[in-house]
Amino acid sequence: MKLTTLPNPFMALLCLAVTALLSACGGTDTPDPTLYNKSGHFLKAHIFTSEKPGTQTRCVEPEGCIAYLRFEPDGSGTVILSDIANRVSYSVKNNVLTTTLIDSGDIPKTMKYEVLDKAQTLVAQGSGAMYYLKPEAVAVYRATGEIACEPNTGISLQQSAQMLTSPAEIMGAKPVVVESSYCGYLSNIARPAVCGIPTDKVYVHMIPQDQVAAALVLGFSRANETEASKVTPIACP
Repeated sequence: MKLTTLPNPFMALLCLAVTALLSACGGTDTPDPTLYNKSGHFLKAHIFTSEKPGTQTRCVEPEGCIAYLRFEPDGSGTVILSDIANRVSYSVKNNVLTTTLIDSGDIPKTMKYEVLDKAQTLVAQGSGAMYYLKPEAVAVYRATGEIACEPNTGISLQQSAQMLTSPAEIMGAKPVVVESSYCGYLSNIARPAVCGIPTDKVYVHMIPQDQVAAALVLGFSRANETEASKVTPIACP
C-alpha cells in the first residue's frame, strides 16, 4: 500500500485546526501566556478577596467563606479562612485553579476554583462562592495647605485621608478606600523661596485602581503620572 505524504502547508493547517478543536472542547491544558507561565502559575502575584471591586461590603462569614486568597508566580499561595493563614501550592489548568494544602490547616486538602474573565474572578466549585481580583493600588495626592513661614497651617495626613474615606456632601462623591498614606513634595514644581505662599508639600494616598475616578471628584490628583505630578516621599511632621 502506497502512503501519500501531505504537503507541509496542509499539515500546518491541519495541526492548527486540531489544536483549535481541542481547545474548544477543553482538551488542551496550554495556559494563557499573558496570564500564566508554562507551569500554570500566574506571571505576577494575584490577590482575590470576597469584596467586589468598587464596593466596601465584606464577606458575611457564611460557612466555608474564604476572605483572602493570594497566589505567587512560584506556585505558592496563601488562603485565609478566619484567622489561620493556610499555605498552599496551586496551578491553573483548563481554566480551573487547584490548590493543595501544605502541612495542616482549616481548609480541605484540595480545593478547585473556576477562573473567569481572564482571572478577574474565581468561583469555588461546589459552593459557588465568588472571589474578586483585588485592584492594584494607585497613588493620588492633594496639597497639605501649608503656608511658607507660617507654622501649624494646613491639614494633617489623617484629615487628608478622611476627605477620601468620609467625603463631605459633594455631588457625585463616593467614599474611597485608603490602603496606606505618606507625605511628600512635588519634585518638579519650582516655587519661590518667599513667605506667605503655599508650599509644594502634599499628602499621598494609595487607593484601589477602580476608585480613582471617585478620588478625582473629591479634588485629588493622580501622583507620578506626569513630570509635574512626580512626588518625592519625605518624613511626615
